[in-house]
Amino acid sequence: MKSLFFIPLVITGIVITFVFFVQFYHPMDFSTKEATTIKPILYLGISVIIMLSVGILVIWKKFVDTKVEMRHLKSQELSPSVEKATEPSTYVSADLELLQTNLNNMEKIGKRTTYAILVTSLVVVIILSFHIYEHFYEPNLVLTSGKYIIEDMNGQQINTQVAWYTTKEEPFHVHIINSNLLTPEKIEALKNPILSEETIEIPNDVLEKNLPGKTIYYKGWKGALMKANEKNASLRIPVDFKIEKSDEQLGEITIILSKDHPDNIHSNTKSIVDANNHQILKSVITIYGVEDLHEIELTALVRHEFGHALGLYPYGTKDSLTYHVYEPPYAYVSECNIADVISLYGGQPSQTTCDYN
Repeated sequence: MKSLFFIPLVITGIVITFVFFVQFYHPMDFSTKEATTIKPILYLGISVIIMLSVGILVIWKKFVDTKVEMRHLKSQELSPSVEKATEPSTYVSADLELLQTNLNNMEKIGKRTTYAILVTSLVVVIILSFHIYEHFYEPNLVLTSGKYIIEDMNGQQINTQVAWYTTKEEPFHVHIINSNLLTPEKIEALKNPILSEETIEIPNDVLEKNLPGKTIYYKGWKGALMKANEKNASLRIPVDFKIEKSDEQLGEITIILSKDHPDNIHSNTKSIVDANNHQILKSVITIYGVEDLHEIELTALVRHEFGHALGLYPYGTKDSLTYHVYEPPYAYVSECNIADVISLYGGQPSQTTCDYN
């Protein structure tokens, strides 16, 4: 009988610990749609488990108290006191029968509550396990960018390398359109590949490079551009960025968040330029299907398209961040990308000879 009450409490503890790990250590993240559908189901399930567990504790307390009372009555029935010797034993027997009935009812309720906890816990664990598996083992996850479009002020597409010309010390303004489509956590995930100065080291064998050791990458463009600025290029390389939410396409760079799902592409960038001077006047990044994107995908898309917004042309292989097809887990800014920025803003707008392999 003890297991009837003990097992649900153990299950509850395991489920709550599992959910705590998922919530605070983020082995996965939810897309916006999942956050509005799956998360409420999970939290409802957890709430039900906790309430049922509290009910189990209450039933257990009553069960123990009833057993104690029955033992007391049985002892009276077996060795009645002198004062109660003349009392009919039927009174004690009736009380015992009533208590036994209560015990049986509590046991039935306890079993039903246990089954309810087991079923609810199973649903919660299945949902979480499915999403963790999907995030850790999703095979061949690649993202595809649309064509990097460069237009002159007359709306004509041109094929030339361009850069920002600025002498201002003021930060570049990056405006996010339709920010309401993302949660605050996703907005921060969008900002990180622009503003981060962190680096990451990835073993070359993981990257399938035929070199020993590790390769250093930059998580955000700010850190990479600060590194590029050490070379004193002839043009001022943008380093400081101020990101704001907006309803209008203001600022030097605009990021438009869209619910649309164009065929086979996740994002694209268009730069409006002064063709005579090879000067970027404005860049517009569009991220598609944002409600279905996970953080790793969103950050990779922004990191990729921001390179185009700075003027980097798509080339190389899928190992290059600026290539039109790339893998989110390793879509970071490389030393090769930094070399390309230095070349572009150094007045030599041509691809570097950097080895991407």
